[in-house]
Amino acid sequence: MTIYEFSQGDEIVRNKPSKAYSSGVNDRSYMGEKLVFVGIDNGYICCKRTDDFSLMIFGDKLLNLPLDIWDEGWELYVNPRTMFRVKNWKFGR
Repeated sequence: MTIYEFSQGDEIVRNKPSKAYSSGVNDRSYMGEKLVFVGIDNGYICCKRTDDFSLMIFGDKLLNLPLDIWDEGWELYVNPRTMFRVKNWKFGR
């Protein structure tokens, strides 16, 4: 999914590396980390951090990612712990 498909307040997660930049690097930062989508402003994707460690270090400072290399590779966040609660869910499938 692209970042344009989300609404403010959606819990989102990276599921693919960023587009290549500078020397062909595909950044894998934030893959699997729950973020809260705030919006797009001045060419940046703005998100709130949700994990305790990042909040301790950065406080309520927003995460700003350049739109041109981070617009693709997003999904709605699914808490991995809820997968075990799904009826008939089998590990490894």
